[in-house]
Amino acid sequence: MKFENVGGARIVEALTAGIYDGNSNCIREYVQNAVDSKSNLIEIEHSNEGQDIRIRDFGDGMDKKELYNALQFGYSKKSQTEIGWRGIGIYSAVPNFRRIHINTKKKGSNTKYHVTILCDEIRKVYLENSSLEEILEKGVSGEIEEIEDEAFKNGTEVILNNVEISQKKFFQEKELKNELIKVLPLPLAEGSLKSRIKAILEQEKVFEPDFKIKYNGEELNRPPIDYDLFDPESLSYGTLSANDKTKLCVFWALTSKANKELTGLHRGIIFKKKNFTIGDSSTVRRLFDGSYSYWNYGEIHILDPDIRENSARNNFEINSGHAEKLFQMVRDLIEDIQRNNRKKSAKDKSKEIEKLKEAISKSDFRSAESKLKKIESSLERKVKGAENQSLVPYSDKLEQKAEEQVKEVKSISTKLSEKKQDKNEQSYREALNALPLEKRKIIEKKIEDPANYTIFTHLMQNVERSLRKKTGSTETEFYKLMEDIFQIEQGYNYEKVKSNAKLFLVDPNFISTGDSKNMGKKYPYRITGEFGHFLNELYELFVNGEKHHRKELHEAFTQNMTKKEQVEFYDDILHAIYLSEKIIAASKKRSEIGSLP
Repeated sequence: MKFENVGGARIVEALTAGIYDGNSNCIREYVQNAVDSKSNLIEIEHSNEGQDIRIRDFGDGMDKKELYNALQFGYSKKSQTEIGWRGIGIYSAVPNFRRIHINTKKKGSNTKYHVTILCDEIRKVYLENSSLEEILEKGVSGEIEEIEDEAFKNGTEVILNNVEISQKKFFQEKELKNELIKVLPLPLAEGSLKSRIKAILEQEKVFEPDFKIKYNGEELNRPPIDYDLFDPESLSYGTLSANDKTKLCVFWALTSKANKELTGLHRGIIFKKKNFTIGDSSTVRRLFDGSYSYWNYGEIHILDPDIRENSARNNFEINSGHAEKLFQMVRDLIEDIQRNNRKKSAKDKSKEIEKLKEAISKSDFRSAESKLKKIESSLERKVKGAENQSLVPYSDKLEQKAEEQVKEVKSISTKLSEKKQDKNEQSYREALNALPLEKRKIIEKKIEDPANYTIFTHLMQNVERSLRKKTGSTETEFYKLMEDIFQIEQGYNYEKVKSNAKLFLVDPNFISTGDSKNMGKKYPYRITGEFGHFLNELYELFVNGEKHHRKELHEAFTQNMTKKEQVEFYDDILHAIYLSEKIIAASKKRSEIGSLP
């Protein structure tokens, strides 16, 4: 086939390998041609164990002259109102496959036309000094064939034959499907928000495609695929305008329910033009200099026809129309979306509240209290939301949600306190029930009748006599010693206690200020002021029954004990070393009791 006046040879490499090598964008180019042919169905299929890909449309098709013109590199009669208009799409698979077979039939004709492009031959002579005409003549060595084929319906079929090994990973079935969903003009997937998003776009004359695209027999739809990932109240939308007359774009955006980055098909906000994707989610992201969380999915549809995409369709031509104005306004938009993300992080603690409830249900009170504190702190923070009027409503809803959660958290906090008290009661009862029956009855009777001191006083008197006998103290000396230990008004007098401290050490001479840390281990009879404080708490427990100090008693002295140790602890303390009611009374201000050195 002869070619004339079609340009320089190196342009083939620049506009094929330079754009389509290392990606699957060539499929998009053939789909664009199919859309321009007014096909109502476009089929994309794998065959030959994934080595070949077939793109079939049922549009206008081409006659022989139109096919010849399509093979002219850089030649196109399409206007910019159509999608593909640069005249290079037919060669876009040259870097990816070994051959391109084209079959086409004009609507109303019985003749099918066929031609084969030899990609290997074109790649061999990329860098030769041959003219572009000579290169294309080698690549399209045969003539256009005329075939009578009644079974072949009108439209065009492109068969990409024998994928190159280095390109194979870009055309694997699953990977290619996801890529096609991201870039092709597809209708929105069915879901709870579809009608609202569709109405937003149609108001600005951006309509759903009036054709279907099937991939290996499955009809494709564009995201959101899973609407449950998003907070339905987060749907924000609006237009950005260069001036009163020129709208640059219409946008919509959703925010993830979970405060974490989205992945895969739902990651980020993307540019669209004529329903085709320009670039990817990072194209929009790169316009914003600050940190951005990929919590959002959305679309920015270009309305201004003077904003043109580049040849690779991975960005826009900088010198086209209002591109710079668009970039600046999108940059500000993303910054506002991120402000709402930060506000959501602080003001929407739904997930954390569920974890808090779970911790409480498992009686993991330490974890629950930690979670509760963090939630309360976050909800109290003042966080600035979006300033863009299209995004302000969602910012306000986040504030309302925070107010509702503050009330919920207060209720949960009350339940946590109640459950902790119940748990402490349960632990106490378990330890109490493990005591011998006779001792348990004495204690239970005292709890049931806190106003009756008789049994308690009798028990304490027995302990008092036992302690006085062990220390050799008279009754007067014993009470005086207690007053010295717990004296408040005069302050703690170490020297005075040291000379009289029979209760605290086997031998008072062993009291030493220099080795107080190890004295408790060396001398097991040593009792400190903290222990006196505990005894006072224990006294309050029995005097006031279940109303006071159950939490302090349990947490301070049993949290690190095994159940067996708790039983032994209660048994020993309650029935062996209680101080008498008179000793406790010597401590007038429990909170100020000090410790021995």
